[in-house]
Amino acid sequence: MRSTLSQFLFSSGYRRALAPLLALPLAIVAEPAAHAQAPAWQTAVISADGAPNSTVKATATDADGNVYITGRFLGSATFGSTVLTSAGDFDAFIAKWNSATNSFVWAQRVGGTGRDEATAIVVSGTNVYLAGNSPASTSLGYAVDFGGAPLAGTSTGDTFVARLTDAGTFSWALRGAGEATINALAVNGANLYVAGEFGRPTTFGSTALTSAGGSDVFVAKLTDTGTSASYTWAQRAGSSIVDQALALAVNGTDVYVGGFFQLQPTFGGSALTGAPGGFVAKLTDAGASGAFTWVQSSGGTVSALAVNGPNIYVTGSFSASNGVFGTITLSTGGGFVAKLTDAGAGSSYNWALGLGGASSIVSAQALAVRGTALYIAGRFFGRATPFGTTILATAGRIDIFVAKLTDTGASADFTWAQRAGGVNDDQATALAVTSTRVFVAGDFQAPSADFSGTSLTSAAAVNGFLAALPEASGPLATYTARQASEPITLAPNPAHAGTTLNLRAATENRALVLLDATGRQVRAQTLPAGAAEAPLNVAGLAPGLYHVRCGAASTRLVVE
Repeated sequence: MRSTLSQFLFSSGYRRALAPLLALPLAIVAEPAAHAQAPAWQTAVISADGAPNSTVKATATDADGNVYITGRFLGSATFGSTVLTSAGDFDAFIAKWNSATNSFVWAQRVGGTGRDEATAIVVSGTNVYLAGNSPASTSLGYAVDFGGAPLAGTSTGDTFVARLTDAGTFSWALRGAGEATINALAVNGANLYVAGEFGRPTTFGSTALTSAGGSDVFVAKLTDTGTSASYTWAQRAGSSIVDQALALAVNGTDVYVGGFFQLQPTFGGSALTGAPGGFVAKLTDAGASGAFTWVQSSGGTVSALAVNGPNIYVTGSFSASNGVFGTITLSTGGGFVAKLTDAGAGSSYNWALGLGGASSIVSAQALAVRGTALYIAGRFFGRATPFGTTILATAGRIDIFVAKLTDTGASADFTWAQRAGGVNDDQATALAVTSTRVFVAGDFQAPSADFSGTSLTSAAAVNGFLAALPEASGPLATYTARQASEPITLAPNPAHAGTTLNLRAATENRALVLLDATGRQVRAQTLPAGAAEAPLNVAGLAPGLYHVRCGAASTRLVVE
């Protein structure tokens, strides 16, 4: 459905056609040379072990540092001690990973006899929200099971949104009707927002939408009432050809959506002109209704976006012919990351950076923001692929990349970049960040994929994975150097009610703080000058992974 050059380059058909050429050497050959110190992969596991085909589509974390992944699988799949079996074709899965014990806690399946997949997941408190699609395989439709509560299907295929507790129990499930596809999900309190594309007339609650032709963008709001949910409003945007919403974020009553358009789409009273490419649009949620406020073109396809106050960050891929971001033009096609400022009634670009170079291909597919730190992940091909001054090289065909940038206001600087993968096609499709780790998920092709010496091996055609990189609050090179000069220890670790901190004494008072997995401060005290030891009270804290800082020193603490 997508027609831009960058989308075509990464279609499965193109990869198959290009396969004989990928084995040939490129004109420019270089060994990996990192000019910023990149962290090594810390953990890597197959997410649906034993399944002949699986992939991870989305991931999210909670306040305790646990990770939730979702996607689809075929056949029987093992998540720790839980074995799921698909009912017919592909089924959706959702699984919880405990980052303190490095193990799966539980897993659930969603599906019927047709093809089902989950595409988005968000966590809010103890609620886990899941969204996806169940295209009908017969003219009669089919039922989809949500933890023992099947919902009837429709004849044209439809969407679903469901809520689980963080213990893995389904609370409710809502199934929509019409030829629609949910690609993104966001939450703000009891308000849920979904976005995607639709072709034929589609109904969201009492709101009926009709496309202008081809496929149109939709954004819809649901309200979680506790035991069920219902649609509140829905909006469409688009043109007579192909338009898609692929990314979504919410900040208060501001709802941001990104995606792809082909031919001069309209968003409320605003229209985009020019060559096919990406877009970023803002809607205002007025409670019982929602309306578009502004829209911006964004070079190529916007695959992911994130919001931090008035700052909007977008990433994706573009061709050399459409790399225009406001007054900024990127000349070499590939991946991109850009920043906009929301001015209320409008927006403007602050900066835009390209990923990759003339001899490489890069597609960015996931984005996360923590303060001024930006994390992007996706796939790349090339023996000399630049991410700032860091050069990455593929092991064979297409490999996984993760990169960190620092937003300096008017621009951004690359901090580090890391790769993973094997001899075939591998990609990162999702990432989530805690105060101490960067979690990356996606899929790799058999026979194996390497993550800094940890090899995932499988005979399955495509395998989902979950992997983690250690990360500090600042640039890793600085953080590592400080760790070497100021070692810090905690005993016991893991801790139940308390632990004792030991480090080198200093001539000045130092702040001792404890952060949870989201970076939120939960404890604070002062270590007096001359002291090399301090008790740290962790009684009453939820079990999970925490981050302890004292002056320049920092380390992790597991609370049980």
